Amino acid sequence: MDIAVLDIGGNFLGPALGLRQLGHHVRYWTDSKHESIQQAARMAGILEPEPVFQADVFLYAASFSDEQWARELGIQQEGEIRPEEPLFCTIHPGQATIRNRWITSQVSNRQAMVLIDMGDAASTTSPYFRETPALKLKRERLPWASEDGVLPFPFLYQPELLYLELSGGLDALRKEAREVRQQHEAPGPGRKEVLFAGTVSHWRYMGRRASLLELWQDRNPDLRLRVVEGGLTLMQTWKELQACDLALSLPGRGELCFRHHELAALGIPAIAPEEFHIQVPREWRQAFPTQQSEILDREGMLAFYRNHYHPSCAAAWLIRLLGEQQEPSSSRPANSEEDTSHPVR
Repeated sequence: MDIAVLDIGGNFLGPALGLRQLGHHVRYWTDSKHESIQQAARMAGILEPEPVFQADVFLYAASFSDEQWARELGIQQEGEIRPEEPLFCTIHPGQATIRNRWITSQVSNRQAMVLIDMGDAASTTSPYFRETPALKLKRERLPWASEDGVLPFPFLYQPELLYLELSGGLDALRKEAREVRQQHEAPGPGRKEVLFAGTVSHWRYMGRRASLLELWQDRNPDLRLRVVEGGLTLMQTWKELQACDLALSLPGRGELCFRHHELAALGIPAIAPEEFHIQVPREWRQAFPTQQSEILDREGMLAFYRNHYHPSCAAAWLIRLLGEQQEPSSSRPANSEEDTSHPVR
């Protein structure tokens, strides 16, 4: 299948790589200048110098909900707007209106169109996203949301880790981590070390991470929590995580963050302070449980990544939903909404 991808912000790189791995002809363009995103897309042979619109399927991914959230709050307006450049990269949410109108004018009404909201703001919906005729997927879809026709797409990928896996694989990093763990001094009996490595106090988290850290420690006094906030390179952070007994997984502005990808891909056992508040399959809850008795071991986390969270799994999820939309409703089995290949709870 010939698939054109326009990715505003670069958060859809993982599924785009997955589509290529499944054998589809992918033409990918992003406004992100992130070096790892550009390198990974170029290495996979999918990067285009200009956006492509004419294809069997046109995928348009952006943080639609975040842009609407910023617009409603009246923030991030210090950025520049350029009406003459629809794809101009700016933090000003007003540019999104110009961009959306222009993109819609470029797409043929005869081709399949997919909108993917990769934003963090689960409770916000962009009018453009809501009103444009297309298959609509949302990363942070609330279970009780009344968004007609919007389906969950619970995937988010760390671009540097994607590039590392694509360029040389993760086996060397995992092997080095095993050697570090063998030399790692374990804390005393009954005091396993739990590590959280990441930002706690960013304004976008609105105090949520700090509150969850305190709540989790109160509920788990038998575990020794260590927080690393800054001062390490990304590679050092991954090594620290792989050397620890257990990693604490915290939500960011949205429920999903890069750490979910990192912990799964590197096989790091994880625990969460609370259940997911968005629609995710049961395997997500099993990989990031709230109870110590339900924690997966390292092989279990790697199996979760291979079978459910690898970029090719995200691509397969998307292709399945696209096929269901294009399939005449009369030919679908009566229980087609109960597909258990990726059950959503």
